[in-house]
Amino acid sequence: MAMIIERWRSDQRRSWLMLICLLLSASALLGMASMRWSGVQAATDSGPDLTVEIQVIPAVPNPGETATVRMIFRNRGTATSSPATFYFYVNPADRPPTPATAPSYFSGVPSLPLGGSFQFDRDVTFGSAGCDHIVYAWVDRDNMVTDADRSNNLVGLPVCVGDISCVVDNYEGDVGDNNRVTARWFMENFTQARTLCDAQSSATPDRD
Repeated sequence: MAMIIERWRSDQRRSWLMLICLLLSASALLGMASMRWSGVQAATDSGPDLTVEIQVIPAVPNPGETATVRMIFRNRGTATSSPATFYFYVNPADRPPTPATAPSYFSGVPSLPLGGSFQFDRDVTFGSAGCDHIVYAWVDRDNMVTDADRSNNLVGLPVCVGDISCVVDNYEGDVGDNNRVTARWFMENFTQARTLCDAQSSATPDRD
């Protein structure tokens, strides 16, 4: 009788060990599956990336002349973008604009596939001559859609109108930023007196 009881206990221990091994194996498999899923998620986390380019046609309009501001929105990300809103500014009170700055116009950008683009033209008339004009386009200003890189959602373009003769500023000097050795970056959120004249010709917009 004692032998039977001992054998039963041995069988019980063997069953418990087998059950523990099965549970450990299942836990390891679940962990591996979880790691594979995390890897898939990480690969797609970059998502869509909306960008905007801006152009004025003609490049140097005359005062009172209707110019076309062409905006091209692109999705340079890894996934289809959602429909988004863009805001357009002409000589805004804040340069660059903030979310509180009143736009001149706003409209929508449709959903864009990978590598897709959308063009939007807006007519603008500049009333005065000079190089102190500027236009901006800002897509998804209020961060309403998924976007992998928001640093490229706002772009500005200075515009010279009419007679663009001006005095070369001290950022240009004799060679200024027409010489890459003395070139200087524009500083963000800092008032700067930039005339945007070519250092060699005051009647020519800066080319670089």
